[in-house]
Amino acid sequence: MTLNTTLYLNGVTDYLIEILDIPKHFAFEISSRINLSNLNENSYLEFETYLSDEEFARLVSKIKNYPLKTSAAILGMGLSLNSLESILRYFGKSNRVIEVVSENPYVLLEVEGLTFQKIDKIALEIFKIPENSPLRYKSFVVHHLLNLCFKQGHLFIYLNNFFQSKIEIPIEEVKTYLRELINEKKIILENGKLYPAIYYKAEIESAKIIANLIKLKNISSFLEGMDVENYIKEYEDSQTQLIANGKWKKLKWANDKFELSEEQKIAVRKFFSERFFVITGKPGTGKTTCLKALVDISRSKNLKINLLAPTGVAAKRLSDLCDFEAYTIHKMLCFDGINWNKNKENPLDADIFIIDESSMIDQVLLYKFLSALPDKEFKLVFIGDYCQLPSVSPGNVLYDLVNFSKISHIKLTKIFRQENTSEIILNSHKINNGDINLYGKKDFFFIQIEDQHKILEAIIKIVDKYKDEDFQILSPRYEGILGVTNLNNVFREILNPSAEEDKGSFKYRVNDKIMVTKNDYKNEVYNGESGVVSRIKNKKVAVIINGNEIEYSFKDIYSMINLNYCRTIHRSQGSEFSIVVMPFIREFTIQLQRNLLYTAVTRSKEKIFLLGHHDALVKAIKNKYSQKRNTNFPSRLNHFLYENNTIEYIFE
Repeated sequence: MTLNTTLYLNGVTDYLIEILDIPKHFAFEISSRINLSNLNENSYLEFETYLSDEEFARLVSKIKNYPLKTSAAILGMGLSLNSLESILRYFGKSNRVIEVVSENPYVLLEVEGLTFQKIDKIALEIFKIPENSPLRYKSFVVHHLLNLCFKQGHLFIYLNNFFQSKIEIPIEEVKTYLRELINEKKIILENGKLYPAIYYKAEIESAKIIANLIKLKNISSFLEGMDVENYIKEYEDSQTQLIANGKWKKLKWANDKFELSEEQKIAVRKFFSERFFVITGKPGTGKTTCLKALVDISRSKNLKINLLAPTGVAAKRLSDLCDFEAYTIHKMLCFDGINWNKNKENPLDADIFIIDESSMIDQVLLYKFLSALPDKEFKLVFIGDYCQLPSVSPGNVLYDLVNFSKISHIKLTKIFRQENTSEIILNSHKINNGDINLYGKKDFFFIQIEDQHKILEAIIKIVDKYKDEDFQILSPRYEGILGVTNLNNVFREILNPSAEEDKGSFKYRVNDKIMVTKNDYKNEVYNGESGVVSRIKNKKVAVIINGNEIEYSFKDIYSMINLNYCRTIHRSQGSEFSIVVMPFIREFTIQLQRNLLYTAVTRSKEKIFLLGHHDALVKAIKNKYSQKRNTNFPSRLNHFLYENNTIEYIFE
């Protein structure tokens, strides 16, 4: 269909605002004078009359990356500049984009970050797609399956559960289009399990590569001929000397002598002999010390190392602790939001791959990483704590790996510095073991308060005391007086009250604490990172994250950030804070789970304050149940390891 001139008028207006940062009334006036009925990629020449030389030169410099007609069409649909950039990367920059989208607006769902609700609205209102259109129904079925999987962390949904879920279109239509989607290999039906095609492929390909690594585990020429025990002794002596010289400041020791535990020594020996293994441990058991030892060994032998973590926060912490630059997995794979530019055809080039915080790796990310491993000898080590919450996205990677018996797994259990160990570390172990008799004198404080309003008052007093320190309020849920939404609003008014220039309908204020909620690959900013609003002007918001100022439009900002005076426990994964404050009440009901409490407690480095109902705390510690995630990863591993190394892909 032909897009109307009103859409192009709005689109060109937004185009000029976004590209040239000019006032809306001026942009609208210019757009009104352009021949919109014959808009093409050379129409920008008509702007020269109305713009200054500097503005026109800036426009000309941007045209290559933001072709006028295509960009105006996308912006005119109500999509943001960030969405426009993603669409242009995915589909290319020709007018063909408009033709493709006009034929089937739902193809936009292939672009990361665009929701079904948004695209459905565009399809119905702009392209006049009938509500009962096959295009719409098929897109809905795929969206519904993906949504069910994502909300529960599943790689697949059982067929009967799929039909028992709340479905907003006629069930007979669902059955019809589900059959079509299965025939088209966009959804996979295997033994009563419905997989989105991407999760199916990720599970199978990951299992195939891991199975091959298991088979090769004892084939390693790296570090050949070295006396491992002698090397361990030399390494301990060298680290003891560093402690004596005051150069071991990142990690604390109870005495001046550096010694690896027997479990850590086993990990070092594995590193000398095997290509692939996993190290796990709870807080205080020396995971970071062990990791640093592996990095130091590799550096001493001039081996090329890729030190990785799933999030920017975790990568930065890893860099600081190891004095060696770490990267996010996404950055190392050169992911631009559309393409994984490191892949099987263009693999990574390193000898050693070490991934920390591996509990946060989802199945698709694992697949993309494994697919980019080089076709040469290398060593791969996953490190993490599988007792923490699993990844936000579908899969249960670390748990599945450590529970597969043929994968070498070193479990660190010894708590270092027992006599001086913090109550946070000791209690995290107690919580994980279901022990309700917690310590609470030095740095772990539970404050019994019944009334929720009084709990809030107590949190306000604690935050006022520690407001100049690295503190974070956590809550298990968004709703309620003690939920994330209300706590953000309350503490924003206390810590960053509204100034005269902040008044208006816009949600954010200068100096607001914010958290990134969506990966921004262009600016290398990742979900979960923290920052502060530095400037709001001309419908643009500037935020400072990791020391860099980044500017977003009003349209983009709502999908990119959220207030960060309080965040959920899930959103805190991979981060640490000096002070953690958290309400914990019986009304949290389904959130009263051991692994959720354990994850929250282990976010704190110096002090944690839990406020609320003691029976809720006891219930959470005793409740070891957490929803089982639907994955077939272990059985896939078994298939490739013992049966054969091929599988007839249902989607091929």
